[in-house]
Amino acid sequence: RSSAFGALSQRAVLATQFRKKFPGAPDGEYAIVVFRTTFAKKMDARETLTLEHEPDGMWRVIGYLIR
Repeated sequence: RSSAFGALSQRAVLATQFRKKFPGAPDGEYAIVVFRTTFAKKMDARETLTLEHEPDGMWRVIGYLIR
């Protein structure tokens, strides 16, 4: 979806939250990272990236939302 907003110009982390519970998912370890992002065609976007800590020790992206 970001291509609809043009090229990425800038991205900065606004907040990171760690949770043990996440709606619609089993209990586990989750991280929610919110970025303030500037694209060529959208100057003030918010990207939310949701990650899950997997049994193999890796953090994997399970969700992405842009507003």
